[in-house]
Amino acid sequence: MMYKKVQLIFFSVFLFFISCSSAYCDSNLDGPTGLIYIPSAYTGYSLGYYKLDGTTTYMINSAFFSNALELGYIINKDKQTSSLNLKLPLVTESSLMPQVAIGAFNYRSKAVGQTNYLVMSKSVDSLGLKLHAGYEKSGSLKDATGLFNYSTIQDAVADYKSDAGNTFVGCEFTIIPMVSIMGEKHKNMLNGGIRFRPLPIISLDYDILDIKNERKLSNKRVMNFNFSIGF
Repeated sequence: MMYKKVQLIFFSVFLFFISCSSAYCDSNLDGPTGLIYIPSAYTGYSLGYYKLDGTTTYMINSAFFSNALELGYIINKDKQTSSLNLKLPLVTESSLMPQVAIGAFNYRSKAVGQTNYLVMSKSVDSLGLKLHAGYEKSGSLKDATGLFNYSTIQDAVADYKSDAGNTFVGCEFTIIPMVSIMGEKHKNMLNGGIRFRPLPIISLDYDILDIKNERKLSNKRVMNFNFSIGF
């Protein structure tokens, strides 16, 4: 009964924000808008869901103040857990500069610890590319200063190569207007996916997790459906 009420509120909020959204993005599997697991520096609106390991997860994100802030909510219906996420752009993308944002997800979660992140994203429109790179760290907001712990680029590269590295990278390449392919390295996993957008407001991701089979996952394929607003 409680989760039916939550779902009703979920879709009511969705209908309300349809009228005030101006950009679309796709929720990743952790909740924020982004690729497969990694967040992007862009903000937008998305209502989505996916099934993985026998559980169904619903996600909602909305951008406020002309995309200057993203707030989101994610709920796992079967495990009866939920959490919040937020994203705050610090630098707006320009012809030379990438977009830079800080954020957090799994906030107020009873199942897993909060994760804070710093991410940069750059669109190369002439090549149909979107590039993303960042760093994430588990802990409270008080621990978020750990996001800025690199003294040199070599430190970042060493962290990226390590098994326990917190550095992540990813890209999305648009093949044709309706289809793009995604690749990312996140938590020592190489993930890939195809993003199909038959309409501007609908997308369907077919993701393959841990392509190199480093973690011996029992379920490595997931369909992530998103309904977005923005033209």
